[in-house]
Amino acid sequence: MVAALSVIPFPWLGQMFLGQTAKGFTMLIITCVLALVNIGFGLLFVLLSAVDAYCLAKVLHDGGSIRPWDFFWSVPKS
Repeated sequence: MVAALSVIPFPWLGQMFLGQTAKGFTMLIITCVLALVNIGFGLLFVLLSAVDAYCLAKVLHDGGSIRPWDFFWSVPKS
């Protein structure tokens, strides 16, 4: 839950909290670029980041593992 809520002010922080530092930094850059292009795209990416952080944190909480570039749609369901 902390990972998902941390993306509200900082969209990349949830991924960094989960140990996906490179992915988090990449998400930071993408969020900045999208926000400059269109604020709607930036907000949509923040929402996607929150869903990703929540789902991956749930996988870790349930005893699973994630790789540095896993996204919520790429983690095998058990």
